[in-house]
Amino acid sequence: MSKRLKFSIVTPSYNQVDSLPQTIESVISQNYSHLEYFIYDAKSQDGSDRIIRKYSKKYPNLIKYQIKIDRGQPDALNKAFFKTSGDIFAFINSDDYYLPNAFNTVSQYFLDHPDCQWLVGDCQTNPKSFSWTFCLKELLPYHCFPKLLYLFNFINQPAVFIRRGVFKKTGRFDINLNYCFDYDFWLRLLKISPPHRLKIPLAAFRISNTSKGSTAFVKQFSEDYLVVKKYCTNSIILAIHYLLDRLIIISYAFLKKHK
Repeated sequence: MSKRLKFSIVTPSYNQVDSLPQTIESVISQNYSHLEYFIYDAKSQDGSDRIIRKYSKKYPNLIKYQIKIDRGQPDALNKAFFKTSGDIFAFINSDDYYLPNAFNTVSQYFLDHPDCQWLVGDCQTNPKSFSWTFCLKELLPYHCFPKLLYLFNFINQPAVFIRRGVFKKTGRFDINLNYCFDYDFWLRLLKISPPHRLKIPLAAFRISNTSKGSTAFVKQFSEDYLVVKKYCTNSIILAIHYLLDRLIIISYAFLKKHK
């Protein structure tokens, strides 16, 4: 590869001590030289700070961190972004992880497609028993028909990469949103450019009993509906979105009960 874009990766961290090492290792093991990595921990109570300091000491030129109370994930991301200098921005939560060679693959795609403002890859699940839910999301061609994103959030956040310049147009992540600040951001990105799709797995989404999606999925989908109403006024689309949310809530509750 004759040229490499610089990546800025951010991990907002809070009480995920069991999965945090795998998240950090997934960034480090990319062996991608044009990289800066920021970890923002909101004063975890489970020993995450010791892990963060250990890795920062081992990779002082790569990892920067902050351990401080914040107002949630979007607040941490906003603070981190303005300390980054990369061409491409992405964030990976402390219970998710990147797959091997993801950064090289993404960098080459952006170099080959200078018109691409944001890129969405495929995403695996951990455990794999939930993989069918992501396969269904990835079937719809929302990159060709962007308004499909008003029906449902088909985008898998761990596999999203964004050009730095886009943030000047979208503004910051909304710190008033607890669960769907990423969906809110996608819909703002959509007004600038439709996403490009890369049918290659770039990351893995971990489904655990302590994640937001597991502990508060009803609240998550309630907020999801409020978000889409900010950007769409079509009553038919909103009705379909609401019905899809209800269906997923029922299905997810059933899966949790019978897993």
